[in-house]
Amino acid sequence: MGMMTFRVDDELKNRLETVVNELGLNQSKILREAVTDRLEELEEMVVLMERVKANRPKRPIAELWKELELED
Repeated sequence: MGMMTFRVDDELKNRLETVVNELGLNQSKILREAVTDRLEELEEMVVLMERVKANRPKRPIAELWKELELED
């Protein structure tokens, strides 16, 4: 298993320590779960963006500029 380190502000660190101590939780486990959850959300976003790009029709830039009323 690899190790990661990162910085957080003191307030966030204190909040996390308070909660894990109060509930008797494992701080590393909480952080791993939080990173895993967020990473899964971001991976889903990548898949959705790829699907959108794949279905986007290709048009000449001049046509797009005209549609957006940006042509000179």
